[in-house]
Amino acid sequence: MQTSASANQFASDANHIAQDANISRDPVDGGSRYRLEGFVSHMGANTGAGHYVCHVRGEGDQWLLFNDAHVAVSQKPPREYGYLYMYVRI
Repeated sequence: MQTSASANQFASDANHIAQDANISRDPVDGGSRYRLEGFVSHMGANTGAGHYVCHVRGEGDQWLLFNDAHVAVSQKPPREYGYLYMYVRI
């Protein structure tokens, strides 16, 4: 039951923030469909070892891997391991 109460509190807080900022919660400025354009993930055994990399959608739905100073085509981007996802409204 704790999860439900926490979720309800989060929704209530979000409504108050939207009202205080005079933000409409209705999607009147566009559709509600999004496409994944990029994500950040971690490469390494754990967060204490390794580093973060970024996958970005390129031309023709080709995915690019940005790894420090190197950029390469990513054949199978690990979407399920992302920490931060970037979307665009379509």
